[in-house]
Amino acid sequence: MTTGPDQLVAQITLALLLLVVAGLLVTRMLRAIPGAGWVSLPYPGRGLLRRAIGLLLLLVLVGLLLDALTVEDGGERRLPVFVVDTNRTPAIAAHIRAAQAAGKPAILHRISPRPADRRPGACRGWRGPGSCDEYPFASTYEGGPGKASIAGVPLWEQRRQGGDLLGFYRRHRIGNGDAFVVVVQ
Repeated sequence: MTTGPDQLVAQITLALLLLVVAGLLVTRMLRAIPGAGWVSLPYPGRGLLRRAIGLLLLLVLVGLLLDALTVEDGGERRLPVFVVDTNRTPAIAAHIRAAQAAGKPAILHRISPRPADRRPGACRGWRGPGSCDEYPFASTYEGGPGKASIAGVPLWEQRRQGGDLLGFYRRHRIGNGDAFVVVVQ
C-alpha cells in the first residue's frame, strides 16, 4: 500500500501521542513509589497492582507503536482482502468463484487511474442477459480486454459491487500497483 505524506503525518502524530501518554504513566508510577524512584520497594497492596497494570499497558502500547512504524525489508506483509459476499452479490460471487477455479488470479494489482477502455474492451461483444461482469476487475492490471472472464449478472449487483470495491480501495488506501486478495465467502 502506498504511504503518502498524510499517512506519514498521522503515524508521527500517533507516535508522539503515545509517547506523551507513556510519559504521563511513568511519571504517575514514579510519584506513587515512596522515595520517588525505582530503587525503593513499593508498599504491597492495591497501588502495586495498579502500577503493574499500568506498566503492562505501557509495554503493550510501545509494542503496538513499534509494529505500526516498523517496515521490514523482505518480511511478509498481509495483503488487504476484498471479500465478495455470496448473500450480498450472489451472481458476482458465483462468477468470481468460477473464474478463480478456471485459473484467474486471486491476488490482483490496482491500476489507477483506470484507462477508459478497460471495461468496455473486456465486455466488447457482450450479448448475454444482464450486465457484463468482468473478473479480474477492469480496475486491475490483471483485468481488461482479452484477459478477463465475463458473465451476465443483474445490474443492481454490478452497481453494489462497484461501490463496495471503490470503498475498499479508499478504506485500505490501495493505490496504483498495490496488491490485494479477492475472496468469495
